[in-house]
Amino acid sequence: MRAQNRTVFWLIVGLTFAGMLALNLCTPLLADDYRYAFSFATGQRIASVGDIFPSLAAHAQTMNGRLVPHFFVQLFTLFPHAIFAVVNAAVYLALVLGVYRLAAGDTRRFDWPLLLTVNSALFLLPPAFGQSFLWLSGSVNYLWCDALMAWLFVPFANATFRNRPLVGWRKPALLALGALLLGNMSENVSACAVLMMGLCALWQWIRHRKVPAWMLAVTLSAFICWLLLMLAPANGLNVAQATVGLNALANHFQAALTMWLQYGLWPSLAFIALFFFTLAAVPTDKDRLAFGLGMFVCSLACNFAMTASDYYPERAFTGSVVLLIGAFTVVLGAGVQAGWLQPLRSTLACGLALVMTLQMLGAIPNAYNRYRLAQERVTEVIAAQDAEQTDVETFGIKGITRFDAFFGLNELTDDPQYFPNVYFAKYYGLNSVVVTRFE
Repeated sequence: MRAQNRTVFWLIVGLTFAGMLALNLCTPLLADDYRYAFSFATGQRIASVGDIFPSLAAHAQTMNGRLVPHFFVQLFTLFPHAIFAVVNAAVYLALVLGVYRLAAGDTRRFDWPLLLTVNSALFLLPPAFGQSFLWLSGSVNYLWCDALMAWLFVPFANATFRNRPLVGWRKPALLALGALLLGNMSENVSACAVLMMGLCALWQWIRHRKVPAWMLAVTLSAFICWLLLMLAPANGLNVAQATVGLNALANHFQAALTMWLQYGLWPSLAFIALFFFTLAAVPTDKDRLAFGLGMFVCSLACNFAMTASDYYPERAFTGSVVLLIGAFTVVLGAGVQAGWLQPLRSTLACGLALVMTLQMLGAIPNAYNRYRLAQERVTEVIAAQDAEQTDVETFGIKGITRFDAFFGLNELTDDPQYFPNVYFAKYYGLNSVVVTRFE
């Protein structure tokens, strides 16, 4: 039976990587990717790793303080896009395995129904899957941040409800380094990761009247880098330029509430129902339930923290979804261990997997269709350049499903001064590019 579980487990892992690799290979450079191909310091093409550092210094002055993700965005513009496709598919797999490990620990090996539940939920629930998990600029800012967060939470989960304290200095040092990177990756997700770490430390104090030193060090590392992110000159400039006041905050809160009602309401209700049923059936597993509840609270905080922003794209809801899925599967693990949720868990896994498979079968050919259009457009633009045309008219590409990066993204428009148009033209050595039709 164990050998069979192992086979199914690794089959799911392999198919997940293959599917994500196919989608990544069908996602070309678009929108911000062209902008990050150029230095923010000099305006010239990034030609080496050394060019990235002065560019990031200028980026912190004019754009935002997210230097870690944008280092990798600019780094990958130096290489063939297929290299990023492979790496990004691996990072997506790391996210799936990170959330799985968070819920299962390392004692329940090859729990393929749990893996299938996590995998399917991560594929089906994010509202802007293509932008968050396939697009170069989007993936490094959202997917990579969430994957790192999931793995950093694993030792906190082990210490909180598995009675597996961290020993030695190497793992805490590695965790602190990861926390430094995570703290600089997102204004809202990083803040909520710090909040979750702090809640774990507080729970340890309440339950045991002591907090492990590594837990405090990792939390502090993430908080310091998040604070540096928020204090970046560009962030202060953005706040100063934003419309502030009670009416603006009310409008921003309404936008965050609408986002949650549209994409988070039913998953949240499912978590609440599961939590209270499990609390009634397994009242002794309070530490695990508290950890799951903490992740749920952080999911809500991650969403409503966007009240402070005057721009809330659907891709920015990804962190809230990942935290919510983590909360649900952690609590699900308590019911499974008690035995009463085993049939429900298998039914849920197979049902979600069926929907995911059908969605994937439609997503890959649609993404390939968008990719071919993008390639045709590049061929058209290069031909115009060869004919010594400097002002080019071309076509825009609309997304078909949320599983392609074009969906919901204004990548090129009829305005030659719109920044994707400007940098697309600059990338191909043109004076201007405008869109006259959409495909």
